[in-house]
Amino acid sequence: MTATEVAVQNWGDRFKRWSKPFSESEETMADNAASVIRTAIDNHDGLSARNIEVYPTGSYHNNTNVKGESDTDVAVVCHDSIFFDVPPGDTAAKYGITTPAAYSFDAFRKDVHDALAEHFGEGMTPGDKAFNVHENTCRLEADVTPFFEYRKYSGEVTTEGKWATTTGVQSIGTNGGSFINYHIDHYKQGVERNKDTGRRFKRITRIIKNVKFDMIENGTSAAKAVAEKIPSFLIECLVFNAPDSCFNQGDDGYVEDVRCVISELWTRTKPGGDAVQKMVEVNYRKWLFRSGQAWKVETVHEFLLEAWRHLFP
Repeated sequence: MTATEVAVQNWGDRFKRWSKPFSESEETMADNAASVIRTAIDNHDGLSARNIEVYPTGSYHNNTNVKGESDTDVAVVCHDSIFFDVPPGDTAAKYGITTPAAYSFDAFRKDVHDALAEHFGEGMTPGDKAFNVHENTCRLEADVTPFFEYRKYSGEVTTEGKWATTTGVQSIGTNGGSFINYHIDHYKQGVERNKDTGRRFKRITRIIKNVKFDMIENGTSAAKAVAEKIPSFLIECLVFNAPDSCFNQGDDGYVEDVRCVISELWTRTKPGGDAVQKMVEVNYRKWLFRSGQAWKVETVHEFLLEAWRHLFP
């Protein structure tokens, strides 16, 4: 067996391990974090009577988590007030929206802060976007983000006679930065993509996330530098955009799947190309490389090249 064949076999053995979900105990600790945060919100006088959802989000909930991701994400969503966008030239009043909201986002953020502080005391640290609830022996560390419901009105009317909307959630950080997420759509689309790829979408996502952490720990200085710039969420979105033909290449160690995914994504992310403009987030609601995103296509393109060099020198 040649040195190259030995290296591929070794990666195949690693990929088999890296493709698997994290342990059941970790999943239980993630669930425990969401549960105790839900209790803290329910026990707060200012929030208990409001229309609020508390649910897990992120890689643990989407079943794409790996060892390097040691915390979980929890959304606290209030439906009593909303953020919204309407078509140019339209007013909020046209859609029956009263402004300003009687319950402001600043007031909601403060209530969430107070609820967590009352329940966790020094076990909670406020941040710009989220409140960090510290881990203990029973639960994972959790980032708790307050959201209002978000509605984007198209101006069209449904067959039921209602205004057509795209619905998500929106939050505003203490520094004024705003961001919109589509947690429910992300979860549903991820499940469907996993079915369509014979359960390989999430396995390959976990593998490439682990490749990223291996690049940081054991890679060249160039590999480490670019891998540190790539969020795990972005990796999941990239693999989501890989063509169906890359999955189920018939390799037990997933090596050929990984080769194909990295190669195809490198080709699609060539700066200035048409293909990159058609790439989407897993939620199918947002473009992956258009305005408003926190990452640049040039960085992703470089990461994919360094990942290939790291795996297949």
